[in-house]
Amino acid sequence: MAVFIPADNLAANVSSYFKTNFIMENLVLFIVLSLLINGCISKTERNLNDKESITNNETQDFFNVNNQVIENDNLFKYPIIERVKKNLTEFIPTGWVILDSVSFDYNNDSLLDYVVIIETNENVKYNKMWGSVEMEMDDKPRILFILKGTKNGFSLGCQANELILTSGQGGMMGDPYQGISVSGNKICTSFWGGSRDKWNLSHCFIYQNNNWILRSTETSGGNAELMYLMNYDFETGKFNYEYFEEKYNEASYSTTIVKDKRYSKVIKLGQVIQMDSFRPWTLEIDSVHF
Repeated sequence: MAVFIPADNLAANVSSYFKTNFIMENLVLFIVLSLLINGCISKTERNLNDKESITNNETQDFFNVNNQVIENDNLFKYPIIERVKKNLTEFIPTGWVILDSVSFDYNNDSLLDYVVIIETNENVKYNKMWGSVEMEMDDKPRILFILKGTKNGFSLGCQANELILTSGQGGMMGDPYQGISVSGNKICTSFWGGSRDKWNLSHCFIYQNNNWILRSTETSGGNAELMYLMNYDFETGKFNYEYFEEKYNEASYSTTIVKDKRYSKVIKLGQVIQMDSFRPWTLEIDSVHF
């Protein structure tokens, strides 16, 4: 059955319909725009937060680097021994003790001279060259210095920070330091260490042209099956090499020589090695390290 709607009512209904649709469309558009704007703002905030986070991280890295620099500045450094003092003990820096000392007269002026070895009274962490390799150490650094006797006391003749091996450089055998010996204008250092393979190392320095320079060196050692001995004299240039190796035969209860090499030759290095800059195991002569 058809329904009759008066004309004036139809017009009102149509107008109401379009007004309602207009309002709904605008409302939907408003909601969509709000979501887009909020999304952009959130993204912008996230970008700003990310930038702030990056900036904070970079700032933290900056401070970390600076802290590292500060920390490096606080790492162990060898003290500079005083140049002139009246008594031997006045040359000892704070926090250091005398490990060994020997008196002599190296310049024949009838005044007492000293060679002194000191070490820290407590272990410290530091880096030390072991031959050509830098090692992290946790022991007591050592310094050898020489005092020249004067009428009013003593003056510093030499300071060598790397010459004396420390207690942590002897391997299973413990502290490698075996002492210092003096004779005339010569000072010799001696070390011994190792584990299964034992080693000996010595360096002798002489006072010449107002400097302490390396005059000779020797290394030896071995184990149950081999022995070696090598030495070098800087004045003559003579290099001696001895290497002996044998193998034990359990079946025959006997030993067999598998290598016996001995030779001497002259090698002129053409260089002067001073005590204050020398480090053990850094001198290489004919493939042998001293």
